[in-house]
Amino acid sequence: MQLDWGAWRGQRLLALAASYGVAQPLEREPVFPAAPRARDDETTIINLDVSHKSPLLACYDPVPLSARDIDVVDNRPNVFDAALDAIVTIDHEGRIVEFNTAAEKTFGLSRDAVRGQFLADTIVPPRFRDAHQRGLQRYLTTGESTLLGRRIEVTALLADGAEIPVELAVTRVPNAEPPLFTGFLRDLTEPRRLERRRAAVYNVAAALAAASSLEDAADQLLKTLAEAFDAAIGGLWVIDNNFLRCVRTYRAPSVVDDSFERVSQSLRFAQGVGLPGRVWQSPRVHWVEDVLEDDNLPRGPAAARHGLRTAFAFPIRAGDEVLAVLEFFRARVSERDDDLVRLSESIGHQIAQFIGRKRAEADHAQMLVQEQRARLEAEEANRAKDEFLAVVSHELRTPLNAVLGWAAMLKSGILPEDKRQKAIDAIERSARMQTQIIEDLLDATRIIRGKLTLQSALVDASTVAQAAVDMMQPAAQERRVAIIAEGLDETCTVWADRGRLQQIIWNLLSNAVKFTPSGGTVHVSISKYGARVQIVVRDDGVGISAELLPHIFERFRQGQIAGTAGSSGLGLGLAIVQRLVDLHGGSVRAASLEGKGSTFTVSLPMDARQGT
Repeated sequence: MQLDWGAWRGQRLLALAASYGVAQPLEREPVFPAAPRARDDETTIINLDVSHKSPLLACYDPVPLSARDIDVVDNRPNVFDAALDAIVTIDHEGRIVEFNTAAEKTFGLSRDAVRGQFLADTIVPPRFRDAHQRGLQRYLTTGESTLLGRRIEVTALLADGAEIPVELAVTRVPNAEPPLFTGFLRDLTEPRRLERRRAAVYNVAAALAAASSLEDAADQLLKTLAEAFDAAIGGLWVIDNNFLRCVRTYRAPSVVDDSFERVSQSLRFAQGVGLPGRVWQSPRVHWVEDVLEDDNLPRGPAAARHGLRTAFAFPIRAGDEVLAVLEFFRARVSERDDDLVRLSESIGHQIAQFIGRKRAEADHAQMLVQEQRARLEAEEANRAKDEFLAVVSHELRTPLNAVLGWAAMLKSGILPEDKRQKAIDAIERSARMQTQIIEDLLDATRIIRGKLTLQSALVDASTVAQAAVDMMQPAAQERRVAIIAEGLDETCTVWADRGRLQQIIWNLLSNAVKFTPSGGTVHVSISKYGARVQIVVRDDGVGISAELLPHIFERFRQGQIAGTAGSSGLGLGLAIVQRLVDLHGGSVRAASLEGKGSTFTVSLPMDARQGT
């Protein structure tokens, strides 16, 4: 902007310049001495360059300066020192001739130390120094420059070797020969840090949106947050069997050694122990300014050996429940950053909501699976019941038809005498078959209602097994199936209900005979193993399919197998066997290869009263 004043108003000019932050009044060095009032036609043009918020003050008079005037160039250092941004002036050789107070604060270098030094050797990172020198020489030779009059972002070097982003604007000082160049530099560290932190919230949301679980998002979360928090190391700790365990880590590219990460992954922390344990115990952000000065930081010495000095951690929690802990380590001592603390709390809440949402989704999916399974099971049960009713009707009608048929023939007198006994035997056999069907139905009802009980006593299992074999022999002979008994001549005493034990063996024999083709063999044996009795029924029949075998002891499961049409049943016999064996304190298992027969093994304690 351009201001038109008389020279006598110089003090007002300095006050105005100070109000713009470009200079400050110095009582002992007035910009302009007191002077008589200037003529109305005399003016002084004051150019105040406030570009880039780092102004240059220069004074031009339409007439030559008189002895009463002061060369403004002599006051430029004072103006520069009042500027808020770093201002550095170099000569045509690239040597520093001006270095204001803001530059001293920004780069950690003193003005006296850098004056006369090459700019490239002070604040230009080594990898850019050649380019800097080439650019300067090109301008001096050709007058061409890609920097003058522009604002660009570059990397600057601090006295401690750290690098920072700065915004740079370079101008050539007017009327200076050899050329002088002034650079205005603004430290962008804090703006960039704020940008990274604002972006972190979005990046965290994006990482969570693309993930199916916290572990799935962990790597991207740790990288995003470590960069936003200026951290060298990050870690995710989850609760595992009442201890915190480190399941993921992040290491910045500047950190070469991974041994600290391996130390973290090898440890387990209880509540209150170490930084993660403290967060677990007291769910809030915990900040350790210097790991060497904290007594409850088991990894403190190891962190310091790896150049890590500040540590902080925050919880991921749902209400009062801590779900996980995120921790980060910085390579410098840092005071508590309240803005970062608030950001950490916000991100912890954001991740906790994600976990809660995923849990709800998983619960909903599980509920749908369970509902679908229950529906399928209900449909299967209904189908099985329908089949069961059809089988019951068939099984009851078949012997009943035989009874009615033989009874009608006896009543009509058409049977000769030598056939009458056969008719009576058939009627008796059919009646017994109906009785067995009815007993199975009643037993199934008792099992469902929990009313099936035992009348136990010491009995000889061999004798009971032989009785079951004798009962099964007629049916086996009719099907031309041989029953071979082994070990039944030796006494084998068990505490059992005689009738129910015989029912167990008879049901297994009946099942074996039913599914053994003509000419086949069924083996039954009894043996002792320690304090237990083992009863084995084995056949060389068609076997049990792999699909049916896991369900063989369930109610209403029919053993219809290819090639055994007509060998149906109620599907209750083996279910009753399992329940009766359970009541005796024993176990029963089935083994089979389809086409190679089946083996059923019952194991009973000799004396269930002793819990053996």
